[in-house]
Amino acid sequence: MIKKIHRTTKDTVLLEGVNTMEEDQLIDILRNYLQLKRESSSHVYDLKPLSDGDAWKLFYKNAFPSFNFESQCSPDLEEFPFKILKRCECLPLAIVTIASLLSLKYKTVQEWKKLHDSLGPELEINPILGKFNKVLLLSYNNLPYHLKHCFLYFSILLEDYAITSMRLGRLWITEAFVEETRGKTLEEVAEDYLNELIRRNLVQMVEMNDSG
Repeated sequence: MIKKIHRTTKDTVLLEGVNTMEEDQLIDILRNYLQLKRESSSHVYDLKPLSDGDAWKLFYKNAFPSFNFESQCSPDLEEFPFKILKRCECLPLAIVTIASLLSLKYKTVQEWKKLHDSLGPELEINPILGKFNKVLLLSYNNLPYHLKHCFLYFSILLEDYAITSMRLGRLWITEAFVEETRGKTLEEVAEDYLNELIRRNLVQMVEMNDSG
């Protein structure tokens, strides 16, 4: 369930691919994909798996953005990237989603094993729906409570609707989604929330101005 926002030189945000608010409906886009695929395969593009080398690069880039995995990771942890990539079947969306979650967790066997096990065998049940349902829902479920509200707020906006990031933050504030933080204005906290959703790859920034 990647939300895409385009930030123009006027700090405008364009939201794409918005779905419903209910957690159990987060996979509707996948059902639509299957329906479209049945009706007109010529207009639906299958995302091909990455090569092993590209899959590794994508995983490390998102799971270890601030240090070198091979030189600083404990030997006990090295087996899990292999297992996780196997579960993800080298599909970019699955790799980015899981790796981004791992980047937020302690680099311990216990934490990585817990996340790996939470993927479960469900990923292998259905070649499309089961895999992405589990991965995307796992990413959503790992959001802090306040970010879940902010993320789901996208669903009430029309697809391709343009809105400034400042306006979006004020809407979150009006809905009481933004918590007070000492030393920061509510607008600054709202911007932090948006940046966190971007960092978790639930929102993709495809263009931004010179000021960020």
